[in-house]
Amino acid sequence: MGLSYEEVSFETEDGLTIRAWYVPAASPSVRSIIAVHGGRDDRRSFMPFLGSWHQAGMNVLLIDERGHGRSEDDGFGLTLGLRESRDVRAAASWLRHSRSAERVGAIGVSQGASAVFLASASSPEIHAVVVSSVGYDLAHLFSLAVPWLPGPFRIMAAQMLLWRMGVPLWDALALRYPQLEAARQLQQPILFIHGTEDPVIQLDTVQQLFDRVPSTKSLWVIEGLKHELPIAREPEESLRRVASFFDRAL
Repeated sequence: MGLSYEEVSFETEDGLTIRAWYVPAASPSVRSIIAVHGGRDDRRSFMPFLGSWHQAGMNVLLIDERGHGRSEDDGFGLTLGLRESRDVRAAASWLRHSRSAERVGAIGVSQGASAVFLASASSPEIHAVVVSSVGYDLAHLFSLAVPWLPGPFRIMAAQMLLWRMGVPLWDALALRYPQLEAARQLQQPILFIHGTEDPVIQLDTVQQLFDRVPSTKSLWVIEGLKHELPIAREPEESLRRVASFFDRAL
């Protein structure tokens, strides 16, 4: 893309090395954006947004989540944002202490959106949030993956997976998803993006999170968008809306 960048790395609270590209703004800036890809993807997924953020005077950190790209793996596999949220917090801390960032935004899609959502609820170093295709309902995901499995067994599978991901046992048994509690704690301005044709995450799931968030919030529903970045359906409007949101919020 003809932009200067650095290959960087930093350590998470549980000792993993996360690797990323840091793309500085054209002129010195204290505003930065962390971009977090979905499951089974890598840092390249947000490159289509890079030009608009660069023009808006933002530094950008494109990260590889744990177990993806060139980052280290903790052996847990995909945890739908629960453990990956540590990568986002580490990224925000690195920007603050290594690049003197004063205002940090974070954007994620799918698992990356959940990671951003959870990290932002517990990190004062993140000041603005964009989440695309964010969800939490494991029981619903199991109904898609193994529709032949009876409902009670899908619930048991969701409970066991939550516990394995690190959710306390009683919370896992009660299906107390961390995203629902995080929604009540989130204080940053947030933009939710979701598609009407998303086959993985239902719109009412996103609406439940949206309704719980007490901070300044907006929801952009895109007709025909599936489980993917909004640029796949609304390229020009996606670039404009996301860049404008971060420009105002940061």
